[in-house]
Amino acid sequence: MKAIQNAWAALVLLVLSLSGSIANAEVTLFAQGAWYVTSDERNGVTNCSAVTRNARPQWFGLTGWDDGLAAILIVDPSWNLRRREVDFVISIDGSNWDVTGNASGERVAIEFRPTDTTSAFLDDIASGYQLTVLNEDRQSVAAFSLSGSRAAIGAFFACWADLGQSSDPF
Repeated sequence: MKAIQNAWAALVLLVLSLSGSIANAEVTLFAQGAWYVTSDERNGVTNCSAVTRNARPQWFGLTGWDDGLAAILIVDPSWNLRRREVDFVISIDGSNWDVTGNASGERVAIEFRPTDTTSAFLDDIASGYQLTVLNEDRQSVAAFSLSGSRAAIGAFFACWADLGQSSDPF
């Protein structure tokens, strides 16, 4: 199981390195509150993302690719994280979620799987006001507004579902 998780993490990091920064060559599909949804295609790989940024400029978001993989990403251009698994807390209006992610460079990626826990986590984001990322010592390393998150999450899932649709009738 650990080998599968490591392979998945390596694939996510490879796709992220191929696609570069989220701000390049993307099309904004939706924006509301602090969130926006984009679609991007590079090197034959297409993705959709729902993102919120803060003033640092860090970003938090969901990204789904055309192969069905998806991840929750936390990015800070000033980070220089060595590749490893990290445990941390995501606090949504004081409700804490213990999370394990894969760190590398300026990103932490959390595998996104369709489970009841993921659904409850996304419901908290959609109904929340503030998301704070806390390290293992419970110190804040990032904070984001959740204004507009409910609509952005809906738009993200619509975009991601469309990625699997082929326009080739044969």
